Amino acid sequence: MDLTTAEKLLALERIARGQMLVSSGRGLRSLRINRAELRAFEQAKKTGYLVRRGEMPSLYQIWWYWCQATKQPFVAIKCRRRRAFIEFELVDPAAEITKEGLALMDETLRAHSSVSGPVGYGTGARACAHPNVRVEIVEDLAMDLLRIARDQSHPVPVAW
Repeated sequence: MDLTTAEKLLALERIARGQMLVSSGRGLRSLRINRAELRAFEQAKKTGYLVRRGEMPSLYQIWWYWCQATKQPFVAIKCRRRRAFIEFELVDPAAEITKEGLALMDETLRAHSSVSGPVGYGTGARACAHPNVRVEIVEDLAMDLLRIARDQSHPVPVAW
């Protein structure tokens, strides 16, 4: 029996608050996040992208699951002092970004840093990352990537 999207989201909320455990290869474990992480998670749900300072692995994993459940693109930012790492992935297997959209993403990523370009694309050109974006502009870049994904994606044709 598959869970509905609403049931998945409710379960993720409970996992984030430590009210449910998650099965892993080594048994059950908690993905409970602290108050600061919970605020970042709530903000991510509003903006569509996660901003984290430091590692925050449980928050990162919960955000990944949230994006899968809602079929929205996964965008996560890890801030350092002056620079930030941003990653993007189209997690909905039924969607694909157009060639024009990929070119626009590449151009947008390159425009946000003179130090280095984006780090390749994942399987089927569905993912990209940039390790060296100025902290002051990284959230603008996240909004641009989300806009491109919204405007330049289309359903993947079903092969029979």
